[in-house]
Amino acid sequence: MGEQKWVRSSLRHLSERLKAAGHPASPPTVGRLLRKLGYSLRVNAKKREASAAHPDRASQFEVIASQRQVFQAAGSPIISVDTKKKELIGNFKNAGRAWGQEAETVNVHDFPHDALLRAVPYGIYDVGHNRGSVYVGTSADTPEFAVAALARWWEDEGRARFPHANELLILADAGGSNGARTRSFKLHLQEQFSDRYGLSVTVCHYPTGCSKWNPIEHRLFSQISLNWAGKPLRSLDIMLNALRGTTTQTGLSVRAAVLDGTFVKGQKVSDDQMQQLNLEHHSVCRQWNYTIRPLALRCRRARTGDHVRGLGGVGGDYPAGRWRPCDGSDHRVVSRGAGRPWGGPQLWGQGRRAARRHGASADDGLSGPATHGGPRRPHWPPLSHGLLCRGETPLRK
Repeated sequence: MGEQKWVRSSLRHLSERLKAAGHPASPPTVGRLLRKLGYSLRVNAKKREASAAHPDRASQFEVIASQRQVFQAAGSPIISVDTKKKELIGNFKNAGRAWGQEAETVNVHDFPHDALLRAVPYGIYDVGHNRGSVYVGTSADTPEFAVAALARWWEDEGRARFPHANELLILADAGGSNGARTRSFKLHLQEQFSDRYGLSVTVCHYPTGCSKWNPIEHRLFSQISLNWAGKPLRSLDIMLNALRGTTTQTGLSVRAAVLDGTFVKGQKVSDDQMQQLNLEHHSVCRQWNYTIRPLALRCRRARTGDHVRGLGGVGGDYPAGRWRPCDGSDHRVVSRGAGRPWGGPQLWGQGRRAARRHGASADDGLSGPATHGGPRRPHWPPLSHGLLCRGETPLRK
């Protein structure tokens, strides 16, 4: 019986084995008896989550739900992003069935060298407006390509739809060109998107193996696959028209365009480049959640002897060599000493000349009113000068 376990037991084989054992029965009879006993032909059921044992899996879903509520309440944009399956453009079979008097005749084999090109569709789904955008590249699926698609979406749709937005929430998978561990994605997101448009970008990645919960998968990509099922994508125009023609009864509309450019694989990002980013990891599931703010909102790097005093009188030092996220409303650099607490000349109340000696420029507005008959108290510079900061509470003395 041990060997028979690995033999496919069709109704014909079972009938022959029963006959050899002295119990003749036709294949239909065998099938009827099996169904009566509760047996039937079944396929494998995908029900076990391979990554379900990750200790932070449930916590990450709670973080994503919380972030979505916060951004939705503030009226800020929430988008879901991912790269759809790459498609060979040519006379190739496309899975599915379509109505027609005759079947479409396609190539027997799907060899890549027979294709006109390989299309890389990058999708962006606006969760709040039920609108999708697909940018089709003809090069490689790289982090640079993903961020280029995001920038194109913001210029084409996002900026007009959210004219007063200063923050953006991105829901993405844990892997791929926009993966959680991909340094290049963070670098290009800082340079090509956050700095360029002045947006603070919060990224929440779904845990490994949970990409099916990403809204773009079941709200956009599934509908696209249904729309072009059984239709060979013989040209790029056919693909774009199939994308644009995707609709649902709930009001989904899709915009599609070609994203030109050559994107090179294997770009490396050094530790020094990562240190230059205005990147803040969240306290919960920090490997999957982070915020990238424009460099214009970043405080200058604190150095040994740089001391920061809070507006409410709280004083302290920030660790040397560390960037702080800020929006310019909580703390002020007030002294530049020689490593001792509050050492060196104070900018606060020391007048224009002393302030300029310690980093302020002529454009910083230092002609404030005199206080108690002393020197003029400087007006603190605007945010772009990097002398105002908020974010982490300074280390108390």
